[in-house]
Amino acid sequence: MPRRRSCAAPPTAWLLLLFLCLAGSLGIPIRAARAQKQWVEAATIASPVAGQKRIALILGNTHYGGLHELKNPENDARAMATALGKLGFTSIVVLDASRTTMRDAIHDFADRIRAAGPSSVALLFYSGHGMQVDGENYLIPIGFTMPTHKEDMGDSAFSAQKVLTE
Repeated sequence: MPRRRSCAAPPTAWLLLLFLCLAGSLGIPIRAARAQKQWVEAATIASPVAGQKRIALILGNTHYGGLHELKNPENDARAMATALGKLGFTSIVVLDASRTTMRDAIHDFADRIRAAGPSSVALLFYSGHGMQVDGENYLIPIGFTMPTHKEDMGDSAFSAQKVLTE
């Protein structure tokens, strides 16, 4: 007999859906397959419900050094903070974060979500290098060095799953 699934979407699905809706309503291009840019059409997003708090953590890692430099994360992070501010979000913006800085920002973000209460809306935006090891996704901080053993990956990078469960 097949296992019944709940109708509730996992937190990652809600975060992704929220990002896609926000991106479309703000005219932010979403990169589609085959490197073609498409615009996401989304319904108008309602203003915050009375008493509802909107909180965002925006991480943009650009300056990895050497050949690993990225062109857009810092600009993407600043643009996202501006756009989310217009939608009533209070944003924590962290640029070129080390592992420790990312950890501290994520803890601060989680504390703010808990303090805001269950009716709050939280959004995480990350622009920078990422990596998957044994099915787990990691956000790559500035100053990252590949660990010798894959079991130590969490000591060098930040687990995306840990962010969602925080």
